Amino acid sequence: MIQFADVILPLPVNRYFTYRIPVEMVDSVHTGSRVIVPFGRKKFYTAIVVSLHMQAPKEYETKDIYAILDANPILRHPQIRLWEWIANYYMCSVGEVYKAALPSGLKIESETLIAANDDFEEDPENRLKEREQRILDILAVKERMSVAELEKESGVKNLLPVIKSLLDKEAVFISEELKKSYRPKQESFVRLLVGRDEQDRLRTLFDELSRSKKQLALLMKFMELSHFMQRGDLLEISKKELLEKADVTPAILNGLVGKGVMEIYKKEISRIDRTPVGTQPVYPLNEHQ
Repeated sequence: MIQFADVILPLPVNRYFTYRIPVEMVDSVHTGSRVIVPFGRKKFYTAIVVSLHMQAPKEYETKDIYAILDANPILRHPQIRLWEWIANYYMCSVGEVYKAALPSGLKIESETLIAANDDFEEDPENRLKEREQRILDILAVKERMSVAELEKESGVKNLLPVIKSLLDKEAVFISEELKKSYRPKQESFVRLLVGRDEQDRLRTLFDELSRSKKQLALLMKFMELSHFMQRGDLLEISKKELLEKADVTPAILNGLVGKGVMEIYKKEISRIDRTPVGTQPVYPLNEHQ
């Protein structure tokens, strides 16, 4: 039976658009999947599937989904509902929310790569068109290229329909390569290199710092924020938070680092699900003793 998909397009249009799912893609298209779809006469967009159904729209003739970009959905149903709520609350389209939803630093670019099928034999009754042959000639030399590279190399604009025709003829293969276009975000944290059970060392430390009020104030603030004097796990404290709460300069902290009292270390921070600094259990208590 024919199946259809309603999709979000990255456009300021207050509606979803319905596309036909080709038979060979029926088992691969899911809610939350990214797909390439034609729109208008010449343009193609990456869309996100929001629902699947069996009802063709009455007001226009459906076009086929061109390709699937993800083996697994990138969005779950609750996230799509959240996008809809945001669009309704801020009086914009879901397509605009879609465009703005992923921070640039988090985007993972998916570049479609095209490779020639070495076993392809041209059908005399369905011969290659001039633009199709041009693409195959380029791929015969370059082996595998992205759509953007092929478009630039061949001079053929709006290349996706040509690629689709070559795919239908099994003259080329399409593959997906994911590239990270961002570096993980890191943040500096501070830890004390004296253990809770090292009472003699702590007393000596306090005696030494009694002549440096700012270093002592920094140490006391760290102990307060990290729950050093309490039972239970120590809490992780960022360098930024410690300096702000203690109201001292980095030079004061560097002085304690130089004395072997404290250590600054880097930690990768999630840009999506970030637990507030000062609420995470820190390293095992005896790790640096």
